[in-house]
This record gives sequence, C-alpha cells and structure tokens, in this order.
Amino acid sequence: MSLLPSASRRAQAGAVNTLWVIILMVALLGVLGLWYATASNASSLEADLAAAKAARAAQDTRLTDQAKEISDLSGLVGYHDEASVGSRPDPVALQSDIDAVKASLKESLGGPDTKVTLQQTIAALRSALTSSQAAATQAKSDLDAEVAKRKAAEQGVSDATASMKTELDTLNQQLADERQRADNQAQQDQRRFDELVAAQQASDELARSAQQGLAQADVKSRREISALEGRIKAMAVRRESSEPEAVDGSVLSVGNTGAVAYIDIGARSGLRRGTRFEVLRPGKSGDLTPKGTVEVRDVDDDMSLVGLTTEPNAFDPILPGDKLRNPHFEANKSLHFFLLGDFPLTMSKEQATARLKELGADVDEQMTADTDVLVLGDKSLAEGEGAPELTASDEYKLADKLGMRIIRLAELQDFLKY
Repeated sequence: MSLLPSASRRAQAGAVNTLWVIILMVALLGVLGLWYATASNASSLEADLAAAKAARAAQDTRLTDQAKEISDLSGLVGYHDEASVGSRPDPVALQSDIDAVKASLKESLGGPDTKVTLQQTIAALRSALTSSQAAATQAKSDLDAEVAKRKAAEQGVSDATASMKTELDTLNQQLADERQRADNQAQQDQRRFDELVAAQQASDELARSAQQGLAQADVKSRREISALEGRIKAMAVRRESSEPEAVDGSVLSVGNTGAVAYIDIGARSGLRRGTRFEVLRPGKSGDLTPKGTVEVRDVDDDMSLVGLTTEPNAFDPILPGDKLRNPHFEANKSLHFFLLGDFPLTMSKEQATARLKELGADVDEQMTADTDVLVLGDKSLAEGEGAPELTASDEYKLADKLGMRIIRLAELQDFLKY
C-alpha cells in the first residue's frame, strides 16, 4: 500500500517535469519565432530606412542644386536681399523696372498692356544700345569734323591776331614818332611864343609911341573916310548888278527814263560836279515855272550830265529846251562869298565853306570890295538875347553900300546839299 503512493508520486512528478519541458519547448519556440519575426521586421526596416536615406540624399542634392541655381539666377538678375542667403528676386520690383524700360523705349516693347519678359527687355535694351553706339559714333565723327573746323578757325584767328599785333606794333611806333614830332613842335611853338611875347612887348612900346600920333591921324582919317565913302558910292554905281533870277542854261536832251539829261553848260563855263540847278518850264507868256531840281554828275567841256534829285514826274517830265537856273552860279566867273554870323550844326561854316569851294566858288576870310555874295547866318548865341542883329554889323552896312547880293543861309542850302 505504501508503494503505490510513491509510484504515483513519481509518476505525477514525471508528468509535471514533462509538462514543464513541453512548456519550455513551446516558450523556446515562441521566443525563436518572435526573434525570427523581429529579425525579419528589423531587416525590412533597415532596408526601408536605407531607401529613405537614399531618397533624402537625392532630394537634398536636388534642393542644393536648385538653391545654387536660384542663387546664381538671383546674382544675375538682382532685385533680392544680398544679406539673406538664398533670397529670391522680387518680381514686383523687377516688373516695375521692366515697365519703366518699356516707357523709355516706347513702342519698341509694345503697348502698356503687353507682357514683356526680362529676356525681351534685355534684347530691346541691347538694340537701343547698338543704336546709341551708332549715334555716338556718328556724333564723334561730327565732333571730330567740328573740332577740325574749330582748329582751322582758331588758326585763322591766331594768324589774324599775329597780323593785328604786327600792325599794332607799327601803329605804336608811328604814335611814338608822332609824339616825338609833337614834342619837337611844342618846343618850337614855345620858342615862337616867347618870340611873340617879346615882339608884343616891343609892339606895345611902339603902340604907346603911336598913340601920340593917333590924335593927329584921327582928323586925317575922318577926311579919308569921307573920301572913301564917296569912292564907295562911286563903286556901287559902277558895280554890275547881279541877276540871281537870270537863266544859266538849257536842257539839251533827256534819257529814256527821264531821270538823267544833258545840259549846255560845261567845264569851260566853270561848272563842277555836284552843282545843282532848278529846272524851269518856259511858258507862252515868258514866265518860268519850276518843275524839279537836277545835280551835275559828270562834266565835259561844253556839256554836262545831270540827274534828277527826286523821282521823275510822269505828268511833268524834264524836256529838251527847259531852262536852268542857279542864283549862286555865274558862267566863267568864280563868285566870292563871305559868311557872316553863327551857322547851325546841320550846315556849319566849315561845311558850307568846303561845299562852296568844291563847286568852284571862293570864300573870303574878310569881306572886301571883290566879295559878290554876303551870306547871313544867325546872331551870336554866346552873347545871349542881347546880341546885336547882323543887319547892324559893319559888314552888312558895307555890303549894302556896295550893292552886294545879300542872302540868308536857307536860300543857299538847297544848292549846297550833297
């Protein structure tokens, strides 16, 4: 009885051990299966991870290449923040400048609504640059030509300046010589003045001596004056009365235009160029009607060429046979004039004297019995309103006594005009 329980316990113990062995085997198999599954999954994960790393590396390479392209493009295009790495161009700023270029180039890039790329803009700018360079080349050529002309002009100016300098040096030398001559003349004049002063002193001495005999001569001179007045009256009676209204000549022929003519007075009658004659139309009753004025332009021996001083009158032209008159011209005689009083600036004494001499007349410095015409100017302005009238002068009274022709300057001016 005691053996059965031991055997049973041993049997039970063996069954338990067997069970534990089975359990351990199952556990071992499970662990092996789990390890295998885990090992297989790990291999698959490592393969996926390697593939992911390869894809990431390829993507990083592409991104790096793209970033480099963007960076290179940004460096070329501009319009980006240079301080920020990888910054891209600002399309708004780029488009604004493209629009500005379009506005500058006008129709070269189309109208305002035309979309233009940067490439088209650069092409248009390059075309504009080519045109500008061509224009600049032409402008440089024109400038070179102008510079050449300018240099030639400057050379001409330099030559003219040198010539003028030479002439100026010559004039300065002449001026220095003239000054030397003037100094010499001044010294001579001073010596002459000293001699005149000495002569004046001697003359004063003689005058004082002469005053003593002046009283005695006064009575004698009064007697001589009375005798002289008698002679003047006789000379006035003998003096041929001048006829200022007399005709001096006639018109021989008239040119086709009526502006020039030939007259029958020439050099043998003492006529000179510049003399003026009044043209007169003879009437049936013998009256002479003025119709114009002519001036001598060319003088031959017996005739002269004259020209109208005004436009020809188609209704009253100069005709052959018309008469000529100049109250201040006498054939074959040189008239003597004496100018008395002040003369205006428009016809000064010097001008009147020069013009009369050009026309063959003589101008006397003092009025004598040979004077033919007394020309009255104005009374002296230097003496003011109280200046005596010229008719109160001794010259006027003598001319009146001698029967001279007495005229005012206005009566003479028309025949003295140039």
